[in-house]
Amino acid sequence: MIVESHWRKIKHDYLHRFNRPRIDLVIWVLISRLIPSALARMQALLQQNHRKATASWRKDFKTEWKKLNERQTEPVRLQQHHTDPVRWTCGCPYFLSSRFLTCKHILSCYEPASDPVDFFKTIQRRRNFPFWTHQQLVLLPQYRPSEADTEPDKADDNSEYEDEEGEDADAGMIDQDQLVDLEEDAEEDFDGFVADVQSAVDIVREQRAKGNSKFVEKCIATHASIRTLVQEVKLLRNQRTMRRTWAAWKHPATMYYN
Repeated sequence: MIVESHWRKIKHDYLHRFNRPRIDLVIWVLISRLIPSALARMQALLQQNHRKATASWRKDFKTEWKKLNERQTEPVRLQQHHTDPVRWTCGCPYFLSSRFLTCKHILSCYEPASDPVDFFKTIQRRRNFPFWTHQQLVLLPQYRPSEADTEPDKADDNSEYEDEEGEDADAGMIDQDQLVDLEEDAEEDFDGFVADVQSAVDIVREQRAKGNSKFVEKCIATHASIRTLVQEVKLLRNQRTMRRTWAAWKHPATMYYN
């Protein structure tokens, strides 16, 4: 489907005047027209230049946000679904199946956006809660956490936002250094293991050439677990077959059902 969509864009935007174009013409269009346009769009999205390019999901997000804002909800429902607007989580079925992780219960806890145009253009999605952040996302007074509740987690919340925006450079460097150290240790362990295995193979071949059968038998018995592992992997690879969409008991007519 992605390939068909890509080819459809090429035909409609660049090759709509040609019927069965030559391959050299298609390649020229790809290099001189399509790729530069895609790179410019990607650069505009990374720089958040909304005048040149806007992410395709923002239009659907705006439509869903307005639709949910029009719905009314009762405060009792917030307790039933354990809605937490601070962490942006809710237990209602709509939230669990929502593409944008939104629901009417969470949106009812926030004040309306003062500048909707800027809000829908610059709102950012996070990988951890709260999943959406913007200056115009302001909780209603009755849902704002007290100072006693937020004081223990103040340092953790600041670290989350600083890591997301890239402001806390020192904490990020510490985490990055630890990660690099772990990767280097794992790489050294792997290289050492490979070197030991190669040395053991060379020694076994040398002793076998010399006729030292007892040493060879002892090595084989010692590394029986490795031999078992290799045999199991080979067996699994030989058992792999192509998955079939329609099983043997399926009726042929069912393949036309949606």
